[in-house]
Amino acid sequence: MLRKSFLSLLAAGLGVLFWSASSFAQTPPVDDTPTLAPIVAEVQQVVPLTLTVVIPSPTGPITLEVPVFLTLDIRIGVGSDLTATVAATPSVSITGTAIAPVEPEDAGEEADAAAETEATPTTEAVTTPEATPTPTPVVVVPTATPVLPTPTPAPVVVLPTPTPVPPPVVPAACPDPRSVISSPGVNQVIAGPAVTILGTAIHEQFQYFKLEIAPGANAENGFAFLSETRTPVSGGVLGSLDSTVYANGAYTLRLTVVDISGNFPPPCDVTVIVQN
Repeated sequence: MLRKSFLSLLAAGLGVLFWSASSFAQTPPVDDTPTLAPIVAEVQQVVPLTLTVVIPSPTGPITLEVPVFLTLDIRIGVGSDLTATVAATPSVSITGTAIAPVEPEDAGEEADAAAETEATPTTEAVTTPEATPTPTPVVVVPTATPVLPTPTPAPVVVLPTPTPVPPPVVPAACPDPRSVISSPGVNQVIAGPAVTILGTAIHEQFQYFKLEIAPGANAENGFAFLSETRTPVSGGVLGSLDSTVYANGAYTLRLTVVDISGNFPPPCDVTVIVQN
């Protein structure tokens, strides 16, 4: 289309040139030497065009049609030597906003990756030692100890300790009436430094009587000497006892009457309780 317009303009310019030449030929010469003034013709032509732009994209090429106006400034001149000259100055104007080609994102990333690959020098492969696996920490959950309710202790009833009742005091059962302890009686509690012992100590052939003491109730042996008297006693004081030199507890008092032959009737024993 551009070529046809250009040819049309060229033909129009040549037509003007030939018309001018024929007009000059028909004008009668003034003198013998013909003269011809230079003829200049200017022609301006605007030719509308359509510019097709193909833009690549990831989904395929995009085709855009852009309207373009081609302006032709044609200058046609004829000189004295009847030589026609044609000068054309084309100019192109585009209406609308220019659209920059869109490059696909993948293409840009591939280009950047390729540039980095070219810029990075190739090195030998370095063997990285395998990392020692980190052991998984073992979380020990403490076992919950069941909390049992504390039993309420039963109230302790403290009973008063009963005071032991001493056995009843009874007269001594002496086997021979010539050797008798009448006081203290059996199971009688004695205390103090001077305990009086009463009774009877007589014999037809009397020589002396003695008093002895042994630890324990109804003791059979282990007697210790207390006193000896050479005068018989009938219902009177036989002697005295310092109970403070003995530990508290049961003891046995013994009375023995000895005759002039050294014999003696069965002695009289009495169990007493020392309590100081």
